[in-house]
Parts: sequence; C-alpha cells; structure tokens
Amino acid sequence: DDSSSLMDRANVKSQLADYEGAVADMRQVLAQMPGSFIALRASGFVAMAGGRFRSAREYLDEAIQMAPDFPEVYSMRAQVQLRAGRYQDALADISRALELQPTDPVALALRTDIKIRLRDFDGAVADATRFIQVSPATPHGYEYRMQALWQKGDLKAAMADAGALLRLNNNNIKAIWSRCGILEAQWEWDKALADLDAALVIRPGAEEYVVEKAAVLKALGRDDESRRMIEELKDDDMKQAAESAVRQRADNLKQVMAGRQLEGKADVTPAERMVRGMASVW
Repeated sequence: DDSSSLMDRANVKSQLADYEGAVADMRQVLAQMPGSFIALRASGFVAMAGGRFRSAREYLDEAIQMAPDFPEVYSMRAQVQLRAGRYQDALADISRALELQPTDPVALALRTDIKIRLRDFDGAVADATRFIQVSPATPHGYEYRMQALWQKGDLKAAMADAGALLRLNNNNIKAIWSRCGILEAQWEWDKALADLDAALVIRPGAEEYVVEKAAVLKALGRDDESRRMIEELKDDDMKQAAESAVRQRADNLKQVMAGRQLEGKADVTPAERMVRGMASVW
C-alpha cells in the first residue's frame, strides 16, 4: 500500500478504536516516509488516541523540530501532556500554540481546561472570555467559564453563564445541572428541585439526577418522596447502590443546611461550602 492509503486506513482504524492496527499502519508510513512532517504529525495523533503518550510525544517532538511555527502540533502535544497528567508542560505547549494563532477557539478551550486543573481560575476565566468573544454562538466558552467561576466561588457570575447557556439551548443538561448545584450552594432548595425535575425530563431515570433529587428530599425531611424516587429505578442492583448514595449525600446536605463544619474546617461562606461539600458536576 502507498503511504497515503496507509494513513487513510490508520485514520479509519483509529476512529474504530483499532489502535493497534492504526499504529501498525503508521509504522509502515514512517518506514516509507522517514522524517516526513505529515507522517510524524499523523503518527502522534494515532499514538495519542491509543493512549501511547510517550510515543506520541516523541513523534510530535520531532514534528515540532521540523516545523517549529506550526500551532496545531503544539496543540496536539498539549493534549498528550494533559492526558498524561503533565499540566505545566501542557500549559507551555498550548500557550505557544496561542502565540502563533491567538484566536484559535480549540486552543483557547484547551488552555482554559488546563488552567482550571491548575486552579488558576482567574486565568481560566480570561481565556474562556476570549473564547466567547471569538465564538459567541457556541456553548463551550460559557461552560468553561461557568466551571472556573463556580470553583472560584463566584456564584453570581456562574449563574449568569448558566443562564447564557440556557438561552443558547434551553435543554443544555450541563447548564441545568450546574445551576442546580449553584442553587443548592445558596440554599434555594425548591428552585434546585425544579432544576432536577427539568433534568429528569431531558434524561428520564438518569441515576445521578434521581440520587440527587432523592438526597435533597431526604435532607429536607421528605423521606416518603425520597423513597419513591428510588423505588422508580427499575434495576434492583441500581436501587441498592442508589439507596447508599442517597444516604451519604443526604447526610452531607444536612451538614450544609445546618452550617456545620465540612472536612474538618471552620464554617465558611455558602460558595466555599459548595466548592468543598456539594456534588461536583464536572
């Protein structure tokens, strides 16, 4: 097979999760095209998709040496570093990609994600805001900014972004789920329950929403309603697991409602309670 056909076949195999076959095809390509930038970049992608992060980095290192001003390869290597848990290296690579192409929304989204993982919430908010300016009709910038604001403890601004997401798509389950968590953090339980009902309309019987609603009801002392939520689950094993999860979650919520200490720390603001003690939607 010629190199072009092999690369096409490797791409198809990668999409079908046949990573071993894709890697084998790309080895043949590199044997036919040693030192080819296109082949190295494609090999890096295939290796990354298959979880071979060391090999992916090696291919992309060589590709960057050949084309040091090509932003896409820095973005690819940043993804490899991120998936390997090397957040600082990922940040350096994606920052270089953005130096070369400052308005690339994919790179902005990736750097926002990396900064959130590094707990640089102000930096993440700034990058997500740039993403929104570049691509205002897509939800990802608002989702990332909402996440950063949430973890920063700025609930008012996070709530505004949840509203923006729902204006783009009133069935955005992540926005509904996030707004529910913000409302819980502000102790607005009736509104939180309304959002959980909305989530269950979109995804009927979804275990995470059933558990959360049952836990809120139990924490509010509405035990019969909570029990009925669990009984509606069809699978017996799922019911048993849900019952345990509801008990644990309800105990946590009762602590939040009572304003008790969480994680051995003194009582703090509702926003900080949410970050420490409420369920994470991310």
